Amino acid sequence: AGEPKNAGARIAAGAAAEPAQTELASHASGESCSAKPLSFEKEMALFVRKLFGGEKELAAERKLLKMSLLSLLLLAFGGFFLYLFIWHGKTGFAPKIPFLIYTGLSAVSIVAAAAHHRSHKAEFTCMEGMMIGMTIGMVSGLLFGAVVGATNGMFVGSVFGMAVGMLAGAYCGKCCGIMGVMEGMMAGLMGGTMGAMLSVMMLNDNIALFMPLFVASCLAILAGLTYMIYNSAGRRVERELMPFIQFFTMAFLLVIISAAFMLYGPKSGIII
Repeated sequence: AGEPKNAGARIAAGAAAEPAQTELASHASGESCSAKPLSFEKEMALFVRKLFGGEKELAAERKLLKMSLLSLLLLAFGGFFLYLFIWHGKTGFAPKIPFLIYTGLSAVSIVAAAAHHRSHKAEFTCMEGMMIGMTIGMVSGLLFGAVVGATNGMFVGSVFGMAVGMLAGAYCGKCCGIMGVMEGMMAGLMGGTMGAMLSVMMLNDNIALFMPLFVASCLAILAGLTYMIYNSAGRRVERELMPFIQFFTMAFLLVIISAAFMLYGPKSGIII
């Protein structure tokens, strides 16, 4: 009878000592049981350091950045040659040059966001998918609605911005079903109309100063979306991006269609 009691005492003593041993081991390894998660600012700083420091876990994001920069460079060369051989001397072309530049930046950034989403589309929760569809739909509608609205008027800008925003939002939101599709379409609808209205309203009030701030703000939102995708789905699965030729073709087609509307599409009486 004494032996089982002793065995029970030994088991109880071992159970009591286990938390203390675990705590000592955590202290010995430099960890603290009361460690708090990093603040948002520190997390962002760590993400940027890893992105530009060559960390393997952000190889896909670095590749995406390189493809975006190379696409912008190729689009700039293509636009320069089109200007020399086709658009040179076209009436009313000079005021549209900054907006063509904004079109290139917008197209590459939207395609980059969609490509990043596409590489993780099977890994998102419903809430994450809705957020991505809403962000890409809203930002793409705002950018293209504002650019085409300034060069062609509110009607054409609204229709074009709605088309780009709703298509992009629905495509990126469909990873979580009909809710994501609806979220992306609603965001694209609102972004397209608001972007065109905003640029038309700003035509007589320093639109040349406003547009760089507006485009930079939209690009900052897309940069935040990149971090969100990495922070959620990016840590759960290996990433594989689309090939560069597909990336550049999508951006190129979006720029060509936008430029065709801006230069040859119908125009209202209130444009730049």
